[in-house]
Amino acid sequence: MLMDEPTSALDLHRQIHVLDFMRRRARAKAMLVLIAKVLVIPNGRMHACGAPRDVVTAEMLREIYRVEARVEKCSMDHDHVIVDGTAH
Repeated sequence: MLMDEPTSALDLHRQIHVLDFMRRRARAKAMLVLIAKVLVIPNGRMHACGAPRDVVTAEMLREIYRVEARVEKCSMDHDHVIVDGTAH
């Protein structure tokens, strides 16, 4: 199954549902799930490309999206973006 931004237009509850479905299918070996790269393209020019942990940074979020945010690891070693507000 190939999915392009499968959660981009969903509310949080549905995002979790879709990601959980994909995780269960991958664990059951019924489906291959690949998340290869994050590509940031503001104004038609590539700003960054690579693994999410390398691309999604507080600096990039501030520069490109104009938000003050932190990327922190949870107790399960997953990265989370915490938005504190807009950048001035």
